Amino acid sequence: MAGHKPPGKRSCLSNSLEILGAHVGLVFAIPDIVRPQLPFLVASLLLAACNAAGDAPYSGPSGGKADSVTTCAPGQTCVDMTSYTVAFTNPICDSYEYNQPVANARNTGTILSKPKNVFCTSEDSLASGTRAESPQSRLKALVESTQSGDELFLSYLSFSDDVIATALCDAAERGVDVKFVLDKDNTRAQTLRGCGADVMIRGHLGSVGFQHTKLVMVNPHQANDSSGALDDDGAILALVNDTSVGFEELDIDARLNARAARNIIAHRDGSDATPGTADDNLFDDIDELDGVSHVGTSALSALLQYATAQGFAGGTDTVSMVFGSGNLSSGTHLHHENWHFAEVARESYFVQDHVCLVDALLDPTEESTNGKGGFRTAMNTCRDNITVEQEEDLQAFFIPALEDRNRIRALMQLEMHNAGSVDIAAHRFSWRQLLDAIHFQLQDEPSFEARLVTDDDTYWLQPLVGAPVVVGFNTENEAEEISKLIESGGGATGDFDDDSRFAVKFMETNHRGRLLHHNKFMIFRNDAGQATSVIFGAPNFTGTGFGSNLENVYFATKPEIVAAFDQQFKRFWGDSAVTAQDPEPPRATAPADMPIEDIDPIMP
Repeated sequence: MAGHKPPGKRSCLSNSLEILGAHVGLVFAIPDIVRPQLPFLVASLLLAACNAAGDAPYSGPSGGKADSVTTCAPGQTCVDMTSYTVAFTNPICDSYEYNQPVANARNTGTILSKPKNVFCTSEDSLASGTRAESPQSRLKALVESTQSGDELFLSYLSFSDDVIATALCDAAERGVDVKFVLDKDNTRAQTLRGCGADVMIRGHLGSVGFQHTKLVMVNPHQANDSSGALDDDGAILALVNDTSVGFEELDIDARLNARAARNIIAHRDGSDATPGTADDNLFDDIDELDGVSHVGTSALSALLQYATAQGFAGGTDTVSMVFGSGNLSSGTHLHHENWHFAEVARESYFVQDHVCLVDALLDPTEESTNGKGGFRTAMNTCRDNITVEQEEDLQAFFIPALEDRNRIRALMQLEMHNAGSVDIAAHRFSWRQLLDAIHFQLQDEPSFEARLVTDDDTYWLQPLVGAPVVVGFNTENEAEEISKLIESGGGATGDFDDDSRFAVKFMETNHRGRLLHHNKFMIFRNDAGQATSVIFGAPNFTGTGFGSNLENVYFATKPEIVAAFDQQFKRFWGDSAVTAQDPEPPRATAPADMPIEDIDPIMP
C-alpha cells in the first residue's frame, strides 16, 4: 500500500512509548504529591529527544473525514482493510413522560419527560434492534452469512440477546464451527452447547479477573471461501443486495448516475422503501439488475469497479471482525454503545495480532488465561511469529499482557500531554492513571479543557439536591473523583460548577431496567479543537479494566474512525444541530437540568 514504511522500521514515537511504558511501574510507585507530574516530564523529555533526532513531534492527523478506509498519510503504516463501519447503537425509543412536571435541580424550571432516545425500556427492543443499521441487525446478518465449514469465534462478558442466540444456534446446526468464550456460564450458553457450539468459560482464572474481551471473527484461522470467490456478476450483486449500502454510496462513492442509483435502491427496498423488511426485492441475477431503468453497461462497469474496491470480488483474503464496547445483551440495541464492523486483510498485523488473542482464549489447557503471566507469555510467543510490521493508524492492546498494559497507559499519558482538550464518554470512571493525567493537565495548562459524558447512575451518588442514592453499578468514589476534577478545573468544591474547565453531563438512562450508557472512549483534540486520535474498546476506565481483566482496547488516528467518535460526542453534548435527518439525537443532561429527585416516568 502506498505510504507504508519498510518492514522493521520503528518510529521515534514507538520507541519513546516503549521506554515510557517500561517506566510506568516506577513512576506510579512514587508518592502522590509528585506522582502526577512525572509521566508528563518523562514524555516531554522523550519528545524533545525525538525532535533533536529529526522527527517532528507527534500531533496526529489534522482531522476531517478521509476519502476511503485505505487512505494512508505519507510515511505512515496503515491497516489494509476494505470496509470499516462504526455503528453506535443510538436506540430509537418511545417518549417517556412524567406523571406530572418535575422541577429541575436548580429549581429554575420544570421537566416534562425523560430525554428522547436516551431513556429506553425493553418495549423499544423491536424498533431499535430490527433497523438495518443497528448493531443487532449487522451481527445477525454476519452470523447468517456463514456457511458449513466456516469458523465463527466470539468472546464476550455476557450473552443474553435472543436474536443473536438464535442466529448462532442456527449457524452451529448448519455446520458452522462456533466457538464462544464467556466470562461465566448461563442458560443461553447451555442452549448453544446443545446446538453443537463449543462454549468455554475463561473468567476469574488465577490472577485474571473478568473475561471482558468483546470480539467476533469469521474464519480467523482459514481463508473465507465465501468472501473471496465471487465472480464479477456475483460481486456486483453482493454490493447492490447489501442493505447497508444506500443511495448516496451508489451515487457518490460508486459514481453511478443518480437516477440509476435511486432506481436500484427503490427496487431492492420494495414498496415500503425500507431495507431489511419483508417486502425487499433483492436482485436474483445480473439480468434483473440490468433491467432496472437507467442501468446499463456503464453503470454495471462502475458497480464492478466499486464492488472490487470494497472487497466483494475475489483477490483479497479479508477477515470479518467486530469489536467495541457492547456485550451480546441489550448492548446490541438498547444500551448506548459503539460497535466496529471491519473487513481487514488477513495478512495484516492487526488481524494476526487478534488471532494470537483468539488462540490464547481458546487454549484447551487454560494455561494462557490462568494468570497474567501465562497470558503475557502466550501473546509474546505468538507475536514473535508475526512477520508483518505493526500498523500505526489503528492498534490493538490486549490486557492483561504487561507490555500492552504499559504501552496503552503510556500512550494515553502522551496523548493527554499533547492535547489541547479531551472528550470522554465513560460508564465507569476510576482509572487512577487517567484521573492523574487529567488533574495534571488542568492544573498545569490554563487553557486545557475536558468534558465527560457518563451515566446518571453517577449523578445520583452526589446529586446537587437531596441525599445520595445508589441506583446502579457506579460507586461513590467515582462521583467524588469527578468533583475533584471539577475543582482542579477551577470549579467550586463539591459542586458541578459551570465555570470549571472540567465539565460533565449525564445520560438519563433506565437504571431500573439496567439499561446503560456503556460507551468507553476518549477523544484527544489539538489546540484548535480538532479531534486527532481516540482510545476506545472493551475496558471500563478502571484499574481492573486496564490491569487484570481480559480486555481488548484500541488506539486510532485513522481519520474516519476519529470523525465518527467526534460526531457522536457532539450529539451527546448538544454541539450538533438538530436536522430533519437527525431530529432527536441522544442528548446528555447538564447537572442543573437534572430532575430534582430520581423519579420514574410513566412506563408502558
